[in-house]
Amino acid sequence: HNMIQPILSNTKLVKCEELIFYAQRDEYMQVIPGDKIQLISKDLLQEFLQHSGLSEIETCKAVHCPHAFCVAIRTADGYKLTYSGDTRPCNYLVNIGRDSDLLIHEASMEQLLIQDAILKKHSTFTEAIKEGQDMGAKFTL
Repeated sequence: HNMIQPILSNTKLVKCEELIFYAQRDEYMQVIPGDKIQLISKDLLQEFLQHSGLSEIETCKAVHCPHAFCVAIRTADGYKLTYSGDTRPCNYLVNIGRDSDLLIHEASMEQLLIQDAILKKHSTFTEAIKEGQDMGAKFTL
C-alpha cells in the first residue's frame, strides 16, 4: 500500500464514456442539430491532450462486453491511430477511425470460424481488414 499510494494520489481518471461524441439535446431530450459534444470537462481534456502529446481523442462503445471501448487518437503532428480492442465489426469504430494512418484491430479467428466469432463477440481477420478498408485506413495491423 505504501508504494501504491503516491501513484494513486497523482492520478486523474479519464472515463471512456466521456470521450464519446454525443448529440446535444434540449430540455425535452430532442436532438439539437449541429456539433456533437464530449462530456469530459474542457479543462481535463486540454490537460490530458497537452500531457499526452495528442491533439484529439475519441472513443466509441465496442460490440463486446458492457465496458469495452474502441479509441481513435491523433498526435500533435497529425498522425491518426485507431485501436479496436475486442469487438465485432462496428459502424461507430469505422466512423471514429475515418482516414486513420493506422488501424490496430483485434482479430481472433479466421473467417471459417465466423460463428464462433459472433458468439464470442470478436472479429475475424477478414472482418478486421474490411473495417480498415471501410474507414479508409492507410494501414491495418
